[in-house]
Amino acid sequence: MKHLLLPLSIALLIASCSSKSEKKDNNPNASDEVIDEQIDEVIEEPAIDSLWNYYAGSVGTYDSPIVMELSFNGSDVTGNYWYAKHKKRIHLKGEYDSTAQEVQLNETVKGKITGHFTFKVEDDQIQGSWFSPSATASSEKQSFYCETMYTAAKKHMKPTFDEYEFNHEIDVFDPEIDNFKTEVVTDYCSITNIGNDRFIILYDAIGHNYHTGSISGTGKYLTPKLGQFKGEEGCELSIKFFENEIIIEEEQACDYYKGHRAYFGGTLSKIMN
Repeated sequence: MKHLLLPLSIALLIASCSSKSEKKDNNPNASDEVIDEQIDEVIEEPAIDSLWNYYAGSVGTYDSPIVMELSFNGSDVTGNYWYAKHKKRIHLKGEYDSTAQEVQLNETVKGKITGHFTFKVEDDQIQGSWFSPSATASSEKQSFYCETMYTAAKKHMKPTFDEYEFNHEIDVFDPEIDNFKTEVVTDYCSITNIGNDRFIILYDAIGHNYHTGSISGTGKYLTPKLGQFKGEEGCELSIKFFENEIIIEEEQACDYYKGHRAYFGGTLSKIMN
């Protein structure tokens, strides 16, 4: 039986490689400026005995929230990362430079290099820079920082991305009538589930007279149906999860993240895609 399976396995492997080669040749390169058009590509996974480290943090001038998984196999490093906003997996591959004591990774989409990471690895974080393939000066590098969420996971990270909205009325001053009028606005919240009882929250709220608030960061699940975010200057949110909605309450003041007339809280309905 083994002698019969071996030729068949080789034939299937050759066919698979040929199929992947043709697919790559027929697909146009994705633009590194249009992340929304990126699609998951077939990734090269490390050996079965590889373990994964999970990270969550931000990258870029606007601190865009991301989640990341990395596997270290000697000097080889491979992985993936996702922007919470765009939800698309981006493949990472590179190596650990023992001389510089840092990791250097290329990110690719549809086989095209769309960016580079360089960073140091510590016990509880990774920190460094991201830069585009066309960057020529250190000033063009963008900051990158992630906290370690989990180490030595036996499976790939499979983040889920849920979006919620809250339509509500606000009072807006209208100078033409020298009085306030009522308008309907929408608050937005995304929850990216990482695993190991952690999540990323991205929350934008609009208050009276269009005062705004914005929170992004990592939170944790106290129970499967109750989440908590703790931020700067004592800010604390509780998040109750239901099948098609969440209820957010500002347990401790989050003034650090908002204008005077903005507030965080309410019943937000899940956006069905």
